[in-house]
Amino acid sequence: MSQLDQQVKILSDKVCAFLDGIPSFANGMTDDWYGEDNRFPDLSLEALEENEARASVLLDEIDAIRLAEGLGSRDLLVLDTAEYMLKYYVCPSFSPYSSNYYYLAFDVLPYTFPLSFAWTELSRFPFDTVENAAKHVELASDYPRFTSSFLTKLETQAEKGIYLSAAAIDSAVSTLRSYAVDPKDHPMSMRGRGGAAAPEQLDAEDAFYEQGRKNLLQAAEFLDDPNYRSKAPEAAGLCNYPGGEEYYRYLIRYQLNYDLNPEDLHRQGMELLASAVSRQDKIRRDLGFKGSHQELVESLRGNPRFFAPDCETAERLLNSFIKKYTDALPEYFDHTVSATCRAERLPVSLEEGMTFGYYSPPTENLREGIYYFNGKDISNKCNLYAASLMAHELNPGHHFLISWILENKDMEPILRKCMCNSTNEGWAEYASVFAGEIGLYADLYDEYGRLEMEKFTCSRMVVDTGLNAMGWSLKKAADFMVENSFVNRAQAESEVIRYAANIPAQCLPYRYGSLKMLELRDRYREALGEEYDPKRFHSLVLNAGMVPMDALERYLYRETAGRDRREK
Repeated sequence: MSQLDQQVKILSDKVCAFLDGIPSFANGMTDDWYGEDNRFPDLSLEALEENEARASVLLDEIDAIRLAEGLGSRDLLVLDTAEYMLKYYVCPSFSPYSSNYYYLAFDVLPYTFPLSFAWTELSRFPFDTVENAAKHVELASDYPRFTSSFLTKLETQAEKGIYLSAAAIDSAVSTLRSYAVDPKDHPMSMRGRGGAAAPEQLDAEDAFYEQGRKNLLQAAEFLDDPNYRSKAPEAAGLCNYPGGEEYYRYLIRYQLNYDLNPEDLHRQGMELLASAVSRQDKIRRDLGFKGSHQELVESLRGNPRFFAPDCETAERLLNSFIKKYTDALPEYFDHTVSATCRAERLPVSLEEGMTFGYYSPPTENLREGIYYFNGKDISNKCNLYAASLMAHELNPGHHFLISWILENKDMEPILRKCMCNSTNEGWAEYASVFAGEIGLYADLYDEYGRLEMEKFTCSRMVVDTGLNAMGWSLKKAADFMVENSFVNRAQAESEVIRYAANIPAQCLPYRYGSLKMLELRDRYREALGEEYDPKRFHSLVLNAGMVPMDALERYLYRETAGRDRREK
């Protein structure tokens, strides 16, 4: 290792250590929560400003190293990734904000509520010894401070004239109250999970959780008060707040990694949606079907491939796609992953509150990824896009990428830590396109279903930018989703609140990221000409990890320097 390589490694290790010391949901939680500090995240503006000040010192060091000659392609990728993480991962929230936008972000909504992440992360810690039980009680002693921060921020936002959208209040109130549980029912409690805790430790823990419960209820009552509701705006979307348009551009930069105009993204989404609709029209003609899209869907009822009569049939269908794709991987990738994957029904208790389903990735200890599908009313759910969905969620999509990173022990730690949505979702959508390109879809119906997923992601681009940059009403956004994607009215109304109030810009990487990934592949193929090998391209992308898309673009360009006939 050269002296310059050593400098990059030392700096990247410093960045990793710094980020590990900040309990952040964007950064991914670490066991340091249960370490020396043994505290919940500090959600205050003062803590965020302190984190930013410390990060700026490391950013200056990155700039200084970049001035050196002889930096390798991999070194530059590490520096680019470290810079991105220092800019966006110092915020404790799932969806980041800088100190400039602190009061424009609401932390009490379902997708961004920090307590949900805290419970998930902390539930795995043991209390099998007296020492561990004492550490757990010490952490619980910080619970009242952590839970009081939600009301503190809401009160300050209200003082500044910043109120949560009226349409999102019920969701926030419900979220706060659902986590205000009795101490004896608290999922983090040692009392309910067993262990080595002494009676006095259990009593102390109960007292801390009881105060936390009261704090959460106070925050819920503050939002539910008629005075607050009377001042809450009917409009939703960041453009309705002072400074909101600037904050939305910040989030676009975070999610997509480029400085992009939301109006241009809106227009692009409309054009892409029209293209997907046109291609579906052609497929219906090729199938000899003369009716509309909805009439085609209705014509498929009774066919278990498209409308599974029960959850067992649906599970077999999804797992048949998974096996087919997994068996094909060796032909297009240098190596496969050891972590297995499968589809399984979501626990019934979760089906009411979850629109679709979710992917649970493998961990260091559990080497299996599972896609949990929502089995409620399964016989009325069309599986037309199921083939595309499994390619996106499992192999060669999310599961394959995440497993590759987990199993690549040679990958630099900073790259292993990064999880950028544009690359993560961009790769998954690319995977669903690639599956069709290499003939893994059975027929035109599977291709049609992939376009149905594409319409959904394009609609999201249109609606997200419409709400947050162009002043669309929630009704207009929901109407657009119902008309142009497979969601029903209830799903659409839930989705548009997510875009406008929960996590603005988060849905943009799905379509934009996949287009960018395809563009990078085309440029790489053009640069290499007859030497192009899809395995080599895939390895370069996968071995970079979920780095920012602009960093990946520069990395691929350097890897083909001198052979790219296009101007950068």
